[in-house]
Amino acid sequence: MFSIPHYDFSGVLADADVLLTVPPFAKLEWACLALHILQACAKREGFTVQVFYANLAMAAWVGEDNYRSICNKGYLGEAIFARYVHKSINQDIKLDDQYIEIRDSLGNWIASLMNGVLKNSYKILGCSTTYEQINPSIAFVNYAKQIQPELITVLGGSNCYRELAPAMFSLSDQIDYIFSGESEISFPNFLKNVLDGKYPKERIIQEEICDINEIPVPDYSDYLRQLEYFLPQSKLFQESQYYLSYETSRGCWWGQKHRCNFCGALNDMSYREKNPEKVIRDLKHLKNKYHIKYIMMTDLIMPYNYFKALLPQLVNENLNLKIFYEVKSNLSFEQLILLKKAGIFQVQAGIETLSSSLLKKMSKGVTARQNITFLRNARTIGIEISWSFLYKFPQDTEEEYRELLQLLPLIVHFNPPNPIQEVSIVKFCPLYNFPDKFGIVNIIPESFYQNLFPSEVISKIAYFHRGDFDCFARPEEPLIQNIIRILTAWRKKWENGNRPKLKLTVNSHGKFLLIDTRGLDEPLVQTISKKQAMTIILDRPIDIVPSELQAEIDWGLQHKLLVELDSWYISLVTANLELIAAFKRESQTITNASNINKEICLNE
Repeated sequence: MFSIPHYDFSGVLADADVLLTVPPFAKLEWACLALHILQACAKREGFTVQVFYANLAMAAWVGEDNYRSICNKGYLGEAIFARYVHKSINQDIKLDDQYIEIRDSLGNWIASLMNGVLKNSYKILGCSTTYEQINPSIAFVNYAKQIQPELITVLGGSNCYRELAPAMFSLSDQIDYIFSGESEISFPNFLKNVLDGKYPKERIIQEEICDINEIPVPDYSDYLRQLEYFLPQSKLFQESQYYLSYETSRGCWWGQKHRCNFCGALNDMSYREKNPEKVIRDLKHLKNKYHIKYIMMTDLIMPYNYFKALLPQLVNENLNLKIFYEVKSNLSFEQLILLKKAGIFQVQAGIETLSSSLLKKMSKGVTARQNITFLRNARTIGIEISWSFLYKFPQDTEEEYRELLQLLPLIVHFNPPNPIQEVSIVKFCPLYNFPDKFGIVNIIPESFYQNLFPSEVISKIAYFHRGDFDCFARPEEPLIQNIIRILTAWRKKWENGNRPKLKLTVNSHGKFLLIDTRGLDEPLVQTISKKQAMTIILDRPIDIVPSELQAEIDWGLQHKLLVELDSWYISLVTANLELIAAFKRESQTITNASNINKEICLNE
């Protein structure tokens, strides 16, 4: 059994009006932006708020490796807490021994933890509940009310959005209030009333939309103090591998115009972005105060006008930060270079698949050509990419996946996808809201919810659903199994440090060398001509290829250095930036000269 620590939080926590809690199974690496924003908003109005990282406490108790393994096994964390929270639940789930030990020790750990926490004086206890934090939040609230019935308990987060809020009340009668949606305005107002003895009649506190330029910069002192307290020997602390979170926008500028069909982002897509001057000012403050390396931008998508309004300023400021952003995958080569110069070292791109017809069905607003060039350009420039590969979409076809089967082995030198998963029908997404449009019937919650919550609550609280619809890409299809094998092997190669190359270089004698370690039946290294090099490094529309390049184009296709996509010849070859720039300039000069000659001929 895991031994139960005795907690003394002297110097870590202090008396305050409010304690806001980050329950398991939030990631250890990320400070919780939402709670620290509420802390800052409350402080501005004269209230004291502490943020408590119960996720760090649990990681210290069970060990980082165990904690991370639970996070990486979908909804295992909710399942471990389920039997403690819902006594009547009948779980049909097999757990490894260490998880059984954690589950069986959970009650004693929660008691020790909350007794230690509540030695300090708080009037209000809040829990953030996003994704796998429902049962942990309920566990903390229930125990806190048991030992301090006068404590006011509140919940908030994405699991409390709109119609999910009433469902949360059905899980426990110890929840006093629930905040639904944005709370920068409603939370301080709530504190003013409640701490003055004026209790709201409505138990669901509805959101009030704020001006995000008025949001104060978060104070992350609580996170850093507790990271050192709970995990002092971890690489996370010792090597400062944590991320401080920040946001530059809310909503999705693409979704506001044309929402992706599988997107269940929990807002109405109304889009707002911060002034670049405020962003620079806040980032400088975070850098100077905490001497951080990493910033996690929590935006659904990076503001598009920031390529002109913000990124050049970040380049000039040279803050020496490593920034993560989510981006649309239609960015140009030059835009990716600007991202890298501005300190954006990693992006999550909305790629999802490499078939234009599938992307159209998903309403992604990009093509396979754009996704492939994005992957190639990011590898060339040195930006790390996270992206998902989705399959089993309504009305997908065999031909779409046969095309993917031909393409995937050619691009294993690009960043692999992770995760590889079926498209999910999530609450609030178009697939869920308009099933008739996609031919979907019999939508029901995913079966794993039976192991997490009482059966009478599941239909109200479930986020992930399944349904019946026509599609080709079912897991039992041999073609789909083959694709998944290729994708899995690709990912494992990269995880093991064996990253294939398809790279054009120039040796000391000025010869062009092509290195190809993709594992195809092609030479590992070959010397090629300048004309071949220029042909395979640049993308071209198929209908305007000069006849004098057709032999080189055919050679590039034969050796799988080029592919035909969306009426273009697309290069799969990487090279250093200077070489690519030189070829682009030379190609443009040739094109301009050709156009001049055509004009002369026409004038004659």
